Amino acid sequence: MKFEKEASRLEVLIIRPLFSIIIGIVVCIYGLIASICISIQWLVVFITGARSEGLNNPIKTYIEYLIQVYPYMYNLTDERPELGHKNVKLFLEVLGSGNQEEILKFEKEASRLEVLIIRPIYSFIVMIVLGIYGLIAGICVSIQWLVVFITGTRSEGLNSPIKNFIGFIIQAYPYFYNLTDERPELIPENVNIYVE
Repeated sequence: MKFEKEASRLEVLIIRPLFSIIIGIVVCIYGLIASICISIQWLVVFITGARSEGLNNPIKTYIEYLIQVYPYMYNLTDERPELGHKNVKLFLEVLGSGNQEEILKFEKEASRLEVLIIRPIYSFIVMIVLGIYGLIAGICVSIQWLVVFITGTRSEGLNSPIKNFIGFIIQAYPYFYNLTDERPELIPENVNIYVE
């Protein structure tokens, strides 16, 4: 996600709120389907010790769609996302590492211990950090809205915490939604997000 300094007041005041309602409906539909698949996937992992790719795909689609709409909904860009999912590959690069890692790849093997005991506890801790980070990002989104309304431009200083929050979400969601047993860091890493 590149920083976009220029911002449209019309987009922020009228178009984004209306379009976000429509996006929200699409996200809810994808989320409902993903929630059902997450519940069934939990049972499958509990019984077989492996993930089902058929159940994995709708969850992956949901996360990919969220990543496609978050920059618009969090006022990082004026470019409107599509209303439907498009197949993409997501890559993360921890700043300074130079390595791009594809995320949301299908992992068949799953640990029953991870699903039953470790994931609920670890996810709870990560969600506390995510909640604090989300509060900071939410404040930045609100201030950014005012900055765009007054100046017609975005503040890069406000943009960074929002972008980093989305990056932390991308690092945490695959674990939360049982796509992987690889735990996210407790302290969010600054990352670049690449969509292919």
